[in-house]
Amino acid sequence: MQGCILLLLVPLLTRNAVRAVPIPPASLPPLGNSIIGAHFDFEAPGTLWAPTPDDFLGLSSSYQSMFRVMSDPVFQQMMKNLFAYGKKDAIAFRSMGVTKTPKRKQWHALADASRAFPVKYILQIPLYLSKNPNQTMRNNYPGVTIVNDSVSYLGKDRIMAYTAGNEPDWFANNRGWDVKEYMASGGFYDRDFTLVEESVGPEIKKHFNGSCRKIGGPNTANLWIWRQERAKEFMEDHPCMSLLTNHYYAINPKTSKYTDLLLNEAVDNAYWMSVAFGEAAKSVGGAFRVTEIGSAYSGGVWGISDRLAAALWTLDLSLTFAYHGTAGVHFNGAGCTSYSPFHYGNCSNQIASGGDEGPGMRASAPYYGMLMFQRALGAGAFIYPIDVQLKDQWLPARVWGIKPRNGSDLSRRVLIINRGWWTPGEVEITLAGNYSQAKVCRLAAGSHIPWDRKMYATGSQMYMCGQQVGPSGNLVGNFYLETPKMSQTKLASGKILTTFTVWADPVNAMLLETKIRSKN
Repeated sequence: MQGCILLLLVPLLTRNAVRAVPIPPASLPPLGNSIIGAHFDFEAPGTLWAPTPDDFLGLSSSYQSMFRVMSDPVFQQMMKNLFAYGKKDAIAFRSMGVTKTPKRKQWHALADASRAFPVKYILQIPLYLSKNPNQTMRNNYPGVTIVNDSVSYLGKDRIMAYTAGNEPDWFANNRGWDVKEYMASGGFYDRDFTLVEESVGPEIKKHFNGSCRKIGGPNTANLWIWRQERAKEFMEDHPCMSLLTNHYYAINPKTSKYTDLLLNEAVDNAYWMSVAFGEAAKSVGGAFRVTEIGSAYSGGVWGISDRLAAALWTLDLSLTFAYHGTAGVHFNGAGCTSYSPFHYGNCSNQIASGGDEGPGMRASAPYYGMLMFQRALGAGAFIYPIDVQLKDQWLPARVWGIKPRNGSDLSRRVLIINRGWWTPGEVEITLAGNYSQAKVCRLAAGSHIPWDRKMYATGSQMYMCGQQVGPSGNLVGNFYLETPKMSQTKLASGKILTTFTVWADPVNAMLLETKIRSKN
């Protein structure tokens, strides 16, 4: 039985934003039985479009996983797929978990692999946590060697930053220390970070034109302890710090259920982080990146983190962070972690939960979200979140307007992310202006899966534009774009409204691509 859910779209009012001029409701065509209706004017003056940053999309893993997967030809092909839509920037690979100096043969292999696709690196160097006020860096401190070897083998153009330690607050807590005291202004983390600056700063200057501004931190999931002013103050106090970093996990693996990842809160909780710390970093000439992201902490949850909900969450979260001032995001994991964009090897927990089986590298749900993100942006774009009004207030839906950075490109896109897990039906997209016939690329579960089971689809059951990732990492299957129904209405004022109608299954994303013929 189909419901009737009315969704009228007007631009989202954010900080310092100006609402775009909505189409007068009296001029809108009737929605009929549609469950979602979208009405938007791409050319309305005052709309606060945001450019998507370069080198925005990234990964995060341990050093050992990075060295392993970067040389895997299937992984390399999966990364190449992300650049099939015109983007000229790079994937940002953040490494962590260094316990000893990497071997030079590992750097050599990584350098060879780095030629396969555009990639840049954020590399962790050790942070010695101690309450000894006389603590100094050891003579054999590996940070200096990591800086010199990484530049020597990878080249300085591939180095985005070096981060001092990983989750120091977590390690401090495990030692029974008061975390707020450790992270406070003038506390021991201040001292520990200064030691890193003093030890590797001179080496960084040698390679980067006399500047040491290549160090980031604190790589914590608790940056809220600092708040905006403390983050700004810390960056001002540390002349080598150019990158403010935090971690983000959406749900609790012990208490959450599948549908929690489909709710808007799983994305919206990231909003304040992006705005507050993005502004803090930019105010001192730095940048803010979320260097570790997972659907649920402690490796995620099989049956949730590896399913279609995670793909849509990845897509919406990436756009949310990009719009609100974050310079980049890094999705965490490799091997047998359920939230990873790719899985490597046989994973017993994954198999037990009904997940994808098989040896070797395989694409998982978050990867499909990354892939749709890249397709939606094309060669580079401005994005705009469109506020939604819901007849059913519980429907977790999101809509984004997307237009190219190239002002002479008249193509326009509307991305509809329907995370609702009930009631399929039609969607109406009404745009102000004379537009050409649209095409629709869908990220969804296979058509053979019943609509009430689609939200449980695994990576091997997902399709984007009719294709999925094959065993060799390339996209296989018949590329397919749907042609929606199209109609036009000419108003008494002479303005034209173009309406597209497309079917929406529960839990899927639809990218509607069209082009302006003439503006009103």
